[in-house]
Amino acid sequence: MRKLRSQLLALLGLGLSCWSVSAAQAIPAASKTLTAQVGGGFSIARSGFGYNYIKGFTAYGDVDYHQWIGVEANLHLVNVWTPDDIGETSIVVGPRVTFLHGDFNGRPRFVNVYAKFQGGLGFFQYQAEMYQPLTNRYRMLAYGGGIEFHVSRHLNVRPIELEYQRWPSYSERGLKPVVATFGGAYQF
Repeated sequence: MRKLRSQLLALLGLGLSCWSVSAAQAIPAASKTLTAQVGGGFSIARSGFGYNYIKGFTAYGDVDYHQWIGVEANLHLVNVWTPDDIGETSIVVGPRVTFLHGDFNGRPRFVNVYAKFQGGLGFFQYQAEMYQPLTNRYRMLAYGGGIEFHVSRHLNVRPIELEYQRWPSYSERGLKPVVATFGGAYQF
């Protein structure tokens, strides 16, 4: 009985020592804390003014200070395809929080789900076909979120991002555009 007990204790000790060595190998020696990306995409918006969707382009950049927290800046030029001859341009900056980092097939952080809250300026344009050309500037807020896929070391794909904008100084009721963007980015 003593021999069996000593063999079991030896086996348990060997198992624990192997487990601690394997656990030590799982911790990375160094990790990258600051990441940045610059990208662009196609945007479609419901302007809150006309009946048709307006379309255009978006440029964006973000810097993540930590794996969960960063800052993002967007430039929406939603004034290229405008059936109602109105356009909207917005420049917004604000914090971005990543809620989920998903791994896939052994690749860490393959998918990121994020939310953002931003503030900035919006420019509402009346274009030349139906209106006298005019551009007005307004303060605005934006909130939204999206999903990104890290498809290679330097390439991120953003299949969807939704941004709900509020332009409180536009009129008594304000202007409430919704902008959907999809695109890609280069990550440094």
